[in-house]
Amino acid sequence: MRLRDELTRLNRLSRSLHRERELEPLLDRLLETVTGELGFGGAGVLFRGVAGVALAWRRFARAADRSRGLRDIRNTPPSAPRFLQRLGHGETQLLTREEGRELEAPLRHWPGAVAAEQMLVVPLVGRNRVLGALAVDNRRGGPSFSDDDRARLEVLVHQSALAIENIRFVDDLRRLRAPSPRADRLAALGRLAAGVAHEIHNPLVSVHTFLQMARSKRLEADDEFWTEYHALACREADRIRRLVDSMARLEPGCAAPPGRAEVFDPGALAGDVVTLLRDEADRAQVMLTLERDPETPKIRAVQSEIQQVFLHLLRNAIHASPERAEVRVRVFPDRGGDAVGVEVNDRGAGISEEDLERIFDPFFTTRAPGGGPGLGLMTCHRIVSDHGGSIQVRSREGQGASFCLRLPCGIRAGQERSDRVGLTGRSVGYSRATGVGDDPAGASLPRQE
Repeated sequence: MRLRDELTRLNRLSRSLHRERELEPLLDRLLETVTGELGFGGAGVLFRGVAGVALAWRRFARAADRSRGLRDIRNTPPSAPRFLQRLGHGETQLLTREEGRELEAPLRHWPGAVAAEQMLVVPLVGRNRVLGALAVDNRRGGPSFSDDDRARLEVLVHQSALAIENIRFVDDLRRLRAPSPRADRLAALGRLAAGVAHEIHNPLVSVHTFLQMARSKRLEADDEFWTEYHALACREADRIRRLVDSMARLEPGCAAPPGRAEVFDPGALAGDVVTLLRDEADRAQVMLTLERDPETPKIRAVQSEIQQVFLHLLRNAIHASPERAEVRVRVFPDRGGDAVGVEVNDRGAGISEEDLERIFDPFFTTRAPGGGPGLGLMTCHRIVSDHGGSIQVRSREGQGASFCLRLPCGIRAGQERSDRVGLTGRSVGYSRATGVGDDPAGASLPRQE
């Protein structure tokens, strides 16, 4: 009966150890079991170093304050060769005060440092190697270690070693699966290069064809070639110029070119954009609604650029919405009236967590080929940042998405006039969140155009 109870207890303790998923909680549970449930005076865990030779103290039982004195004792092959060799062979070793003079130099201090008569050192034997050891002592005047004590501890320590190896294996898998920052940067650079090549190649074909034909057409009176085809080549060359200009602005700290900043009502501008996109929304059977807080202040900004941001976010929300869904726009004062908040919410399919990390990257798009180059949200982010504002995204798959802008008013006391300025390009960076929050509308993946 006693043997069965003992086996049942050891089995229960083993299961509790294997439930742990982090190393430090596992070691704490092991030490609490040894000093609490098994009733030994104190305990500590040692691990082998990186080279697998030296032995260093890693963790002590919380109640074993005296054990801290052991931490500074160095246990290396030159100082304790016999002890470490036996440990490497998986042997349990008993250290006593009585044989102190016979022990190797570091080990003489072990029992005395914790005021114990005996200390039992049980190796943590893994699948292929010894990981370290569990040291248990009888500092509270307890009896000497018996054969049963040794057997119980060896079973418990063996299960602990397996649990430690499992945790280390899982940690290694996590590190292998975690993308490195350098790999992420190289992948982003690859996507950027591929996107630039694709976007430049198509218009370049038109320009190249025109130039090739121009030599043979130079003496011909071909009105279609010199008017329509020439105009097409010019448009395509301008398309390349705009693309290169957009890419140049990706450089950190690069300011937008000077624009005409003026004081205007962002709510009225949002109303104009909603009116402009009404027919497009009707064709998609999507309802557009606008909520304007009458207390919303005016802002000083480049109106055409802010209009571009509104247009892009609303158009994306319309395209992402199912039929008979609602796209809601809200304009309101933010942070005590020194800024304006603008939210564009839809009830589309939402944005996956993986896509949330990339939606502002150049050339990233979820649309089918031909649906757009994927520069829209990048451009929106640049414009908002150039105005000293920020853009946030809240989304969850299946629950829509919400794009939230914060635009500083930028108006000094008494300033109500238009002025040509060069925006500083001060970037307050965007942030991403995966929760939709309290707004049931949420917001879905506006696919970049």
